[in-house]
Amino acid sequence: MEKVTILESEGKMTSSRSHTRTFGITVLIVLLIAVVCAAVLIAQRMEKDFESTLQQQDVLLGVNRADGASAWLTGMASQADRLIGADIFKVFASEVDQLGPDISVLLVPTANKGAAENDGSEMAAQMPLMRNLLSEFVSYSDFFSGRVLNRRGETYISTAPVTHPLSPEQQALVKNVLETGQTIFCPVRTSPQGLMLDMLFPINAPQYEGKEPRPVSVLMITKAISSKLGDILAAGPLSEKRSETYLVQKGYASFQDVTPKGDTLRDVQNFTPGADGHLPFAVRTSLTGRGQVYSYGHKVARINWWIVQEREYAPTRGPLEANLRIVYGLAALIGLVILLIGGAAWWWLMGRDQRVVANRFREMNTVIGEQKRLLDGINSTITDPIALTDPQGVFRYVNRAFAQVVGREVESIVGLDIAAIFGFDTAKRLIASNQRVLMAGESFMIVETLWLQSKRYIFQISKSPLRNDEGQQQISGIVSVYRDITQTVEAEERGRRAVQQTIDALISAIEASDPFLGGHSRIMAKLAGMIAKALQLPERDAQTIEVAANLSQIGKAFVPRELLLKPGQLTDEEKKIVESHVEHTRNVLARIEFDLPVLDAIYQMNEHLDGSGYPLQLTADQISIDAKVLAVSNAFTAMARPRSYRQGMPVEKVLSILEQDTKSYDATVVQALRAVLKTPEGEKIIQLAATSKA
Repeated sequence: MEKVTILESEGKMTSSRSHTRTFGITVLIVLLIAVVCAAVLIAQRMEKDFESTLQQQDVLLGVNRADGASAWLTGMASQADRLIGADIFKVFASEVDQLGPDISVLLVPTANKGAAENDGSEMAAQMPLMRNLLSEFVSYSDFFSGRVLNRRGETYISTAPVTHPLSPEQQALVKNVLETGQTIFCPVRTSPQGLMLDMLFPINAPQYEGKEPRPVSVLMITKAISSKLGDILAAGPLSEKRSETYLVQKGYASFQDVTPKGDTLRDVQNFTPGADGHLPFAVRTSLTGRGQVYSYGHKVARINWWIVQEREYAPTRGPLEANLRIVYGLAALIGLVILLIGGAAWWWLMGRDQRVVANRFREMNTVIGEQKRLLDGINSTITDPIALTDPQGVFRYVNRAFAQVVGREVESIVGLDIAAIFGFDTAKRLIASNQRVLMAGESFMIVETLWLQSKRYIFQISKSPLRNDEGQQQISGIVSVYRDITQTVEAEERGRRAVQQTIDALISAIEASDPFLGGHSRIMAKLAGMIAKALQLPERDAQTIEVAANLSQIGKAFVPRELLLKPGQLTDEEKKIVESHVEHTRNVLARIEFDLPVLDAIYQMNEHLDGSGYPLQLTADQISIDAKVLAVSNAFTAMARPRSYRQGMPVEKVLSILEQDTKSYDATVVQALRAVLKTPEGEKIIQLAATSKA
């Protein structure tokens, strides 16, 4: 019986242990799932708050700039209202409307005083007065030009000596104004004088006998707006480094980017405003097509314009991604802690007595205490300066490394403000960055140059908000970690100087061996740099193009001069010798570390879009944009400059040759070249090329 009782007792204990084990595993799994879910929810909330903050900032910027543009348009409309509201204009327009389809009588006044009153002679006599009134208004209001059109779209008063006919789209808008009596702002158009905005205003017949006014003519005034758009889109106090502002309009056939960068219009694809007229805040492809961005477009009142704010996607999300990694790291740490506690509980649930459990907890407390002391020791001996300031900029804690770098004792720093440690000017910059942390509630990084104890330091400063334990909303302080990157920055600067010195030495060697090649390189480099700027290429491409252009001719120093200057056609063998300059260039530059794809750009600049170039017979998609720019600028410089056996070709003829040779040269680059040569800097390059000697 005792044996059975023992077996039954053991069976009950085994069953109890099994149930306990199942319960413990279930609780452990539930806790881990809860931690994972909490981490995901927190991450989703952070993501939502982050995008909400970006949206609020972009909406605020868009509203401010849209309101500014709307106020400017309203001001111009008010100026026009004063002119078209004058009785003399209303009466004259009404009388012109009564003449019928033939308005030629207005242009040649008759001397027959006995003519009928409606033959137009008196109105023709008034034409100089009306033209002067319109000209004075245009000049006084700083408009570019103005004209008055009748109901058939014919101009009978104009400030310009020669009036160009309206386009079919403009004629349709004039008809719309006459039918609706509403003011219309036409789409922005380009002109040799820059971006132009045409505005159409109805001129009503005089009100009499209680009749409703009706439009009888249309006032069309034109405003040069390039500089004004630049003011509206200029960076403001709320703008950030990685944000761009664009102005998009609804043109006659498509949406267009009219941002005044070169006074050109560029079609915009996939631009779809929402039901409220605004472009919703979302992640989409940039208007320039160079990557993903956060963007928002705010509709401007009274005109089909949108102020579009764009932020680079990856750099903008950098701080958020760092915080998300912290959240998931903490979740993993909490999960590990849960597993450790579950393991300890496991032993307790499996029958460990209280003393063993208590001993284990004491051991754990001992380990925690040792870890705390270890962390305190590490924080005191860490090489990076660390400081904690309150929201008012007063130091509450600094480590020993911070005290050493500023030349003070730790105890003497606590209680002082930032200005007392770094000086007034430096403190202004650091306080401004602290305010960003307090306003945004997020961590970010800055690079500052500080002079401490008569020594220059370049610090990479990471700033993070320190929140209290109660609500995790109120920020009680700012933790700043100063990483000394002085030696790294100086090493980079020395490397750049060494590369530049190498480039200068090579250019000098080119000019010493053949002055023609040196002059060609300088003109080509200036022209290529302007083309890169006109194409709005990234800074890295612009630097690559400039360096490559200066060094592109070095290989020709190894080619016999009589072949380079031969006026007639080269034989196949001579052609191969001349084309070998590419390999000579690569051999000379192969061991120089440019940190840029300079060698690839030079090696590809003689390739043609149809694969007929050399040395690799690459086709259009295989040739880099850097090489395409170099190819066009090299060809232009070679043809425009005089040689010993011929004069330089006229610029227009060179451009015509490049535009027609679509198999060799990129049409977009050639178009940019034409635009560049029309600028004052381009005219200087033309003059330099024409006067240089071979």
